[in-house]
Amino acid sequence: MKEDNWLETAFVTYFKYYLEDGRTQRVFTLFGVPLLLGDETPYVWHSGFMLSLYNVIYLKDVEPKTDAEALKRHRTIPLLSWLLGNHVEKEEPFEESAYNTTVRGIRYTITRWGRWTSYERFQWFALKGTRINVYHIASDDDKQLPDYTFAPPDWADRTPSPEEVVNAAHEMYKLMNDLKAGMSGAEHNPQSNDKQ
Repeated sequence: MKEDNWLETAFVTYFKYYLEDGRTQRVFTLFGVPLLLGDETPYVWHSGFMLSLYNVIYLKDVEPKTDAEALKRHRTIPLLSWLLGNHVEKEEPFEESAYNTTVRGIRYTITRWGRWTSYERFQWFALKGTRINVYHIASDDDKQLPDYTFAPPDWADRTPSPEEVVNAAHEMYKLMNDLKAGMSGAEHNPQSNDKQ
């Protein structure tokens, strides 16, 4: 699970909740400590702001009538995000981790990569809790391999065996081909959903 990054953790929040019964409640926190806290009564809409070092997220005090209006209510005022840039995903291979192996009579080269979320202008900086290991596999004799890195969630705290990497690669390749075939079929039959 991704942990909060201290640059983006809201140290001041204030929200006004408009309840179903017509009442309003206010919630105010400072450094994560609630100083003013309402109950969990269902609310219709809310307004307020979240302030962090990264930016200010502001919800306008206007009840939205449509989804488009709801999106317009959210305003972001850049602070350090103006300097750091947007979030980007970064990857790099650990060349020393590459090894050759044979699975079911076919030779493969498996390389471990590092993947993390960083900022556009500071890509070396990994946000806390985002660094994970992913794997790339290649073979001259197996054409059913994805050309990108991958890692199922259950590999998070361990190193997979060569057989696991090969099996996962074949599953990813089949999944992507099935998705492409499905999208291609939808493009050629745009009315297929209307007939259902």
